Amino acid sequence: NTLSIKIGYNLSAGSPTRVWAEEKSIQLVQELLKRRDDIHIILFTIPSERKRAEQIVRHCGERVHVIPDGLGLQAVSALISKLDLLISPDTSLIHIARSFHIPVVGLYTKYMKNFLLWKPYGQDTGAVVSDHDDNIHNIPVENVVDMVQKVLAEPSIVRGK
Repeated sequence: NTLSIKIGYNLSAGSPTRVWAEEKSIQLVQELLKRRDDIHIILFTIPSERKRAEQIVRHCGERVHVIPDGLGLQAVSALISKLDLLISPDTSLIHIARSFHIPVVGLYTKYMKNFLLWKPYGQDTGAVVSDHDDNIHNIPVENVVDMVQKVLAEPSIVRGK
């Protein structure tokens, strides 16, 4: 459905310190789906973490989809280009999304030098920062949901308008 809002959610990161617990991911997806009937969530994950994504689909239902298995970075980038928003820990997917002018909600550790170097390009709103310098584990689900709503409501961010 082209009228639906397509939100990508990247479950994977290069370090366990930038990966949320499965319960938080499930809660986030459920909260987003509750907010609007026209939201579809597309889960991005590396092959070794695919079972986590499938678990979220089982908990959250038919408006949640996992990217096809075995895609290369070019195909993943093409999928990102079709999103209305991407939620991701601090990974390269944030930068790929911004290169297509896709708004992002990024999850960052408190270590500000890293954030200042790698924050989403050309987007002032959208970062959710942890209270910890070394992980994102304590970021509240509500903070991410609130930021998603804020970013989607801000016309200057959406699709680079």
